[in-house]
Amino acid sequence: MQPGRSRLLDTKFRSALLGKEMPILLYLPPGYDDSQRRYPVLYMLSGFAGDYREWIMWGLCDTIEFLIRNGQIQPMIVVMPEGERSWWFNHAPVPGSDGKPWGDYIWKDVVNYVDANYRTLPQRESRAIGGLSSGGQSALMFGLTHPEVFSIVGAHSPSLRGADGSLAIFGDADYFKQYDPLWLFRNTTTWRELTLWVDIGADDNQWGTVILQMHEILDALNIPHEWHDTWHGIHDGYYWSAHVADYLTWYASKLKGQ
Repeated sequence: MQPGRSRLLDTKFRSALLGKEMPILLYLPPGYDDSQRRYPVLYMLSGFAGDYREWIMWGLCDTIEFLIRNGQIQPMIVVMPEGERSWWFNHAPVPGSDGKPWGDYIWKDVVNYVDANYRTLPQRESRAIGGLSSGGQSALMFGLTHPEVFSIVGAHSPSLRGADGSLAIFGDADYFKQYDPLWLFRNTTTWRELTLWVDIGADDNQWGTVILQMHEILDALNIPHEWHDTWHGIHDGYYWSAHVADYLTWYASKLKGQ
């Protein structure tokens, strides 16, 4: 049994890139306050309709507490940032878009704030990033564009929306390709530096087809990835909640601890 208390911090920090204070939620594992140990960090992104507390709704904190205390996974810090219904990439500087650098805000401001204020292991091998729906799409993007920051990536029902003209923030196809996981998988080799997971509910009729197509592309390119598509569920919190323990167990098994 892991001794010591854990903490869930609902706080704010000032983002230099966004020019304002942003909410952020941090889970500090049992024993954090009782030692000088440093911990690996898991960054978890919400979906488009969620906020920085979404993963709590789906049971992440209760589940990780149980798994750590019972010695089933290693202790780690979990960071859940606020995205204000962004898509976690730098929005296109076009009419109808806020043009804000939501991607840089995560990999620069959030990561730097966490490393500066908490006892992290500030190295790529000890950082994972994951997310659900749009957060899963952008978790792939962060790994592919910044493998020097994140080495482990989990995409849970990633929405995989493209620049189809429906949302101004995506810009046109030429602008968005720098953030498009499908384009990045096909046209770069940064995936070689990543450990990847992708899952989709077997009954997900919203994004299941395009996610399956991505899986087939990864197979065709011989890109290693852990793949799950047989778990029952659709594109909703009941599905993600049912598999939070699977996600956390996988992240913990891949992260390099102290």
